[in-house]
Amino acid sequence: MSTDPAAPRRPESTPTPRIWPYDTIYPQDIADFRRLTRPHPRATNTQPRPERVQMPLTIAAESPLTPDGRMLIDGSEQALRSVYTADECFTFTAEELDSPEITFLVARQDGTALGCVALVNCSEYGEVKRLFVTPQARGTGAARALMAALETHAADMHLPEVLLETGDKLKAAVGLYTSLGYAVRGRFGDYQDHPASLFMGKRL
Repeated sequence: MSTDPAAPRRPESTPTPRIWPYDTIYPQDIADFRRLTRPHPRATNTQPRPERVQMPLTIAAESPLTPDGRMLIDGSEQALRSVYTADECFTFTAEELDSPEITFLVARQDGTALGCVALVNCSEYGEVKRLFVTPQARGTGAARALMAALETHAADMHLPEVLLETGDKLKAAVGLYTSLGYAVRGRFGDYQDHPASLFMGKRL
């Protein structure tokens, strides 16, 4: 210890800090830390919000004449008419889809109808009609699930292939069909060659 009166002296009131492994922490630092990390009074009374459970998508055969069936068919028609003229649309009405050789499938989630598709049993092949999903269901996989269900029904009917008529302007639909293995082919059935039509098919 220096006896030089001019040497700087440490104030006796200054506590000697405790040296921790990584830093120097004073009692006041601990008090501040506890104050800043103390839960807010409101936070202690709040309950955690329950997680939303995603309801599964169900697909089943239904009548196209129900209110939901007509709603989906009308939505399909409006979507087509926004791109094509009436003479470029080769669609079925709800009454025409209500036939023994046609299976009308509806996709639902928590009871809400999200989309539809129809399978026409043409004996030698199956034909896709009225594939449609509501705007809020787009991008959810509902259209892909509907097509998978349709192909399962076609296979159960021992149909060797599934054919369809669509159009180049329906890029999302064409992209979906292509990703599912459908390939461009020539016209079939009673269809005539038309500049607005694009014919596709897939072997099962």
